[in-house]
Amino acid sequence: MSACAIPAFDAGHPDAEILEAFEKVRAMRAHSYSFDDIPGDRPYTREEDDAYDAEMQEHELGVLDNWATTPTGVAVRLALALPVINQERWVDRGLMSQGISAVYHARKSLDGHGQQIIQAAFELLHIEFEQAFAIYKRSSAQLTNALKLKSIVEAECFRVAREGEKPSDWLTGLAEISEVIEEGTCDSEDLAVLVSTLAPDWECYRRKAQIAISEGFASEAAPWLVRDVNFLTGKIVLDPPAAAEAA
Repeated sequence: MSACAIPAFDAGHPDAEILEAFEKVRAMRAHSYSFDDIPGDRPYTREEDDAYDAEMQEHELGVLDNWATTPTGVAVRLALALPVINQERWVDRGLMSQGISAVYHARKSLDGHGQQIIQAAFELLHIEFEQAFAIYKRSSAQLTNALKLKSIVEAECFRVAREGEKPSDWLTGLAEISEVIEEGTCDSEDLAVLVSTLAPDWECYRRKAQIAISEGFASEAAPWLVRDVNFLTGKIVLDPPAAAEAA
């Protein structure tokens, strides 16, 4: 990934195949809706439209036919089902052009079934973020404890050497164990997973950004944080009657 690229999802995510297919569906539909504000017909032939429909169906099946193993994988499958249940044009256009967060914040304009679907999708995104956050915090605490143990053992080894004593077997063994524990404890991979996990609200974004900065990981996190901002600032402008009902 180049320094200026804004990723849509982590290619190493367990449900990357589903997320990639959903992103292709989203991009294709968003492109189609971009013609809504342009007078006249879409500049495509019948053959191009048929090819478009076939490609769209292939990507939709990529979302629906693959077994999801993560909360985010389930969330995007639910999101793709939402326009089938709520067939008002603004639902699909908003979802594809502005994102899940935007539809969630306009959920009062959906019917009861639609509200439950978007609520579930949004909560699943929260679950995945909180899981990644908890795993990072646990591994970070383990690393801190491992370094503390190593520091204590090294201080004792230094004291023994300074006094000209021979290290006991237990101290030598403890030094070896502390080295093994430190080498086997690393939070960098869990930090990378947390950074690439979508922040579903501004509080989650704040926590992620603070951790990335404190860990000296801000440069690597920047593209993911921009992706999060795009997600969080998505907004649907409803027609006046719908807006009044949503208020």
